[in-house]
Order: sequence, then structure tokens, then C-alpha cells
Amino acid sequence: MHRLTKADFHLHTYHSDNQDRMTPQDYVMLGRRLGYDALGFCDHHHNLTQAAWQTLQAEVDALAGSGLLLSTGYEATFVVGHLCVLNKRVFDGESVAGCRRALWSPANTRILAHPDNNARAWLLPLPVGVQGVEVINGGQDLYAYRPGSPCNGLATYQRYLLLNHPVAAVAQSDCHVRALFGRVWTGLTLPPDAPRTWAALQDALERGHSCAVMGDLPLSVWAESGAIMGDALTAEGDPDLLWEAAPDSEVTVFVADRPVAYIAPNGQGRGRYRLQGNGPHWLLVKRGLAWAVSSPIWVQNQPAAAAAGRARLAQDRSLLPAADGLRRRLDALQARRPDWARSALPVEDYLTWLRALLPDAWPDTDWGWDPGRDAAALAHARLDAAMQIATPLLAEVIRAAAVTPQPDAPAPRAVIAAGQEGAPGGLLQLSVDVPRDWAAIRLCDEAGTPLPYLAQPGDGQRDPIDSPRTRLQVEELYVWLAHGEMHEYVLRNLHVQRHGTTLTIQIDLYPEALGLQAHPDPSAAAALAAQVADPELTQIDVHLRMPRRFVVVMEIDAMPGATSRTVHVHKATDMAAPGAATEAHLHKLLLDVPEGWERDPAASTLVVQVG
Repeated sequence: MHRLTKADFHLHTYHSDNQDRMTPQDYVMLGRRLGYDALGFCDHHHNLTQAAWQTLQAEVDALAGSGLLLSTGYEATFVVGHLCVLNKRVFDGESVAGCRRALWSPANTRILAHPDNNARAWLLPLPVGVQGVEVINGGQDLYAYRPGSPCNGLATYQRYLLLNHPVAAVAQSDCHVRALFGRVWTGLTLPPDAPRTWAALQDALERGHSCAVMGDLPLSVWAESGAIMGDALTAEGDPDLLWEAAPDSEVTVFVADRPVAYIAPNGQGRGRYRLQGNGPHWLLVKRGLAWAVSSPIWVQNQPAAAAAGRARLAQDRSLLPAADGLRRRLDALQARRPDWARSALPVEDYLTWLRALLPDAWPDTDWGWDPGRDAAALAHARLDAAMQIATPLLAEVIRAAAVTPQPDAPAPRAVIAAGQEGAPGGLLQLSVDVPRDWAAIRLCDEAGTPLPYLAQPGDGQRDPIDSPRTRLQVEELYVWLAHGEMHEYVLRNLHVQRHGTTLTIQIDLYPEALGLQAHPDPSAAAALAAQVADPELTQIDVHLRMPRRFVVVMEIDAMPGATSRTVHVHKATDMAAPGAATEAHLHKLLLDVPEGWERDPAASTLVVQVG
């Protein structure tokens, strides 16, 4: 019989932003009381220094005889998403570049943190090879299993399963205040003779032998052949899934993103479901305010009708162009193999994953061929989800190849077009981010000839911080200034003003992806700390400013075999209305568009440089 190990991998200490300034020893005392077996500390990467990391390591090592398994990691904390990197002895995420490598490195055990939580949702392409998804976060809605909840991880979890990517269901407290600890936990299923080591826990997590729990609702799912959560069920003649939960629980059985069965509370703690198809089967169990999610069992022993399914797909006339769109992007990625090394993304792993989602690549055992499944609808859903990964992936590879760092640049020298959208009439709509003091822009080609375009100021991205902050909250600014960067941004233009008892701090942010180098400034950090320490201060206002954003519309001349074209963006000082709508026509611009993409302008990526 397997045993369930109670763990929480996402704990914040006084080394980042735990409001109660909790230490590892505080967590051990509470963890013992609440029945935990393992705790992982994951402070924000941008709050940690090498000195703080060494202190944390020493504090954790001193608790080695506590009876709990303890480890250190860090939370890769970007504006576009957070991810927990587990069980690290070396802090390799101090810089933005280092943290970005850790974010995507298959050598690390990684868990997506709160990926669907409104303001902190995961906005990057889904990481390939990630081991877990935080389907439950302790600081979020108690009813986050509801489809309409803005703060659960179930949507991302289901998307991974839809795309045939194995992931484990994980629950983590994300403890920023003491009261959150203990509300949620991850149950890891270990054999009774398995050693109690972090290596054993990581192995269980990577195999998906886990459940995510809110409250007191332990959950086990298995098959009679011995397959458990995370395993592939291939044994012939094994027709049932079995589970054990608390009595009077209500159970919903899912295959990937689709509920297939509901079992009402019946006073029993055990239940079974007769399998009717293949695919990733997982359970959502509820009992009062408690709820739990199992990792999937990948059922592969049910009859499938691949020939009939392929015949149905052949009749869907809209499927071929949809598949061609994905295939063109993947072929373009393959053609850019020399550029892969300039990006932190594991492009080859992505290609392997995404190519397997093309309908003609589905194996005969794919659950899309099940008789009760609409193969065409599933194919379209997979292609849509895969395109949401492939398009920004290609854009990032093109961007990485085009941008070269300039260490001494006082201001951003490059601006990357983002949010490309195809518009009627062969137009390209994109957004351009520029320094905040630019009230207007003008575009030119390489020869300096002005390029007609339509432009308007947009709202831009939200500023990460624009509010009063406590002295404790301002402490993280000292670390950022000493690093010269925060999140995925390089810091520029620090302004500090004192008005009576109010201190105003303003810093401009520019994406590290532009190729800018960070300029560490420990003296500025020390000077700011001295001003903040003034006891007469009653208010500290902090404003971290994102770049100004312009929406630009240009016409595409996407001729087959077109080469890259660079558009230069200049600060407009003598143009009242650059790119006004009164211009007679739009300039035809050659973009970086692979052959055959003339029908697909939305896939274009434009590299724009600041002059």
C-alpha cells in the first residue's frame, strides 16, 4: 500500500516578502503541528542576494534534525508569470538572464505558480517539460474549482492535458502571511519502502504521483493492475478506475478538459468508474469547503478507432488550413536553428511537443480516436492551443536573433513590436514600447525615409507598482537597485523627491529582452535606504513605470522569400501628428515573413529599433 506524504513547496520567508517575517524555524514549528512531512522555501528571485541565499541555506541546514524534509528553491517572479524552481543548493537566478535560463531549463524541477490568477496570470507560452501546475493556491478563492473563478490553476492544468503534456496537480500555500500556512497541501504518493529523501519526493512529483488538496481531503486514485496517479494504464482487461476520499464526497471524473461522469455523495469513501475511453483521467473531489484534484492516470488500454477517426478528420475542410498554419510556424522555427542558442527557450523540445499535436501525427492509440469523442473538435482545440504557443515562440526566436546587447547604452536602443494582429486588407497592427518621455514617434526605413503609418497612444502595460509602500516593502527596492534590475526589467532613471513628510520614488523599467545590460548601483541603494530610514517620514510613494506604448498600423508586402526589414523608431519632436489618418496610403513594408506566409499576416514578427 502506498503512503501519502504531505508537502508544501511554495513558502516565503523574511528573505523576501513574508509579512510576518517568518523564518524556516517558524515553518518547522507550524509544520510539525499540522502534520507536514516536507517543506520547500521559495523566496522571490528578485528579493534574494547571494548573501541572503547563504543565510537561508545555513538556517535550513541547522534544522536538519527537525524530522521534516526541508529544501531551498526560489520563485522565478516575472511580471508575465511566476514559476517555482525546487530544491536548489546554488542560487543561479540572481540575474534576470540567469533566472530566465532556470525558468525554462529541463534540468530543474519546476512548478507553475498561480497560472490563471487574474493580475498574476501566466502570460508566456506554456513551459515544455514543466513537472507541476499549482491548481490550488492557498492565498486564493476557497471556491477556485468553479469554472468562473478568476484565480485557479485548473484552466492551465486542463490545457496541458489537452495537449498531451504530463503534469502533476500541486497545491501550495504561497505563504506571504502566517494565516495562509496549512490551508492547502500536496499529497505525494510514495511506496512504503521508499526512502524519505528529497530525491524520492522529486521523483514522485516528476512521475505525477500526487494530488492537490484544499483542506482535509486526502485523495488516492488507482487501478487494479497497480497503476496510480501519474502512471499510464496499459494493462488489458483493467476496466475501472478506483478512488478513496472522505465519506460523502462528490466526485467528478474528467478526461483532459471534459467532465465525463459525476458521482453524488453516497456515504461511501470509496468509488469506481468504468472506463469508456482513453486519455488523461483525473478527479475533482469536493466535500464542504474542502476540495482536491488528482494528477491524471493516462488510460491507454481502451479500444480506439483510428481509421474511422482519420476519415472524419479528412471530411473537415477547415482543419487542413488550421494545421497548415501551425506547420508553417514549426517549419520556420526549424529553419532558424542557428538562432536557437540566442534564446533561453528550449526550442527543440517545443518542436517535438507541438509537431506531435498535428492531426496526421496522432498515433493510433491517441484518445482523440475514441468512439465517443469528436475527433475534429479535439483537433481544432489542440491546434488553437498549440498556435498560442508556437506564434510567440517564433517571435521570441526572431527577436533574440535581432537584438544585440550594448552595455553602455544610456537608454533603450531597441523596441520590439509585440501583440501582432492581422487586420483586414493585409494590414499589420502592432504595439511599440518607447521611453516614457517620448510624447510622439516617427518611423523611418534604413535610409532615413519617413514611413507612413497610422499610430495612436495605447494604455500600455500596467505599472507593477504605483502606490504608497511601507518601509518594509521599500526594502526590496534596495536589492533591485543593487542588481540594476527587477522581475524581467532593467532599471533606469531613478528619481527621489522629498516633500515635507512624503518621499516619492520613481524608476523607469525597460524589458531585459531588449538587450540592455543592467547597471548595478549599490551606492544609490544605500543612499535611498538612508532617506527611507528618516523617522519623520509618514508616507513613501513608489512608482515603477513601464514604457509608453503606441499602437501602429502598417501595410504588409509579404512577398514570398522576403528578407528582414528593420524599421527605425525616432523620437518625434517636430511632428504634431505623425502618421495621421489623412495620409493617402500606407507604406508597403517587407517584413521577416517566410515563404508561403503571404496568407497569414498575423504570424509576422517585426523587429523595430530605436534611432
